Amino acid sequence: MAVLLLSSLALPQNQTVGALPQNQTVDAVPVGRTVDAALLDCAIRTAPGDPVVMTPAVTTVSRKIHVRATMHLTDCRSSTSVGRLMRTGTVHIDAHVRANCSSVTPLDGQAAITWRDASGHRVGTSTVQARRRDVNSSISDGLLAGQVTRGLMSGAKVSGSITPTSSMSQCTDSGLRALAGSGRVNLHQ
Repeated sequence: MAVLLLSSLALPQNQTVGALPQNQTVDAVPVGRTVDAALLDCAIRTAPGDPVVMTPAVTTVSRKIHVRATMHLTDCRSSTSVGRLMRTGTVHIDAHVRANCSSVTPLDGQAAITWRDASGHRVGTSTVQARRRDVNSSISDGLLAGQVTRGLMSGAKVSGSITPTSSMSQCTDSGLRALAGSGRVNLHQ
């Protein structure tokens, strides 16, 4: 999961920067239904006013980028007894990737998730370790990749996708330092 958001920078090969969707909303998963036999499925989005921060800025030149973000998990649905307690969460991400405006390769990193129940009470935490990929990720590949190594849902694999909700047009011009987005994430076996 620490690979997370920067993979959303990669444009599909047949899409131009200006053609990305703006302010796209996330569809809810109906109650009682999980996606692809997920142990837990949640909507994910960047915190309002707190986008993913990339240092140095992502440009057309591939280089190592430090990614920091706070994300919100909402509308979590599960078929497991432990997962049913986990209705929302806050994800803190600290990762490194090799990236340019058209591709992202995860290097290392982790995410810390604090889970809350329907009443907003803390029910536990999870630590997710990034899953290094040898191939470049793109927006269409899905960008949330990792495995829960500690805490709730330990051992579960993490996957999902995020679509940028902020403009990426500055990536090829002056470089992209911040990015907002939303999508879905799931934990599965």
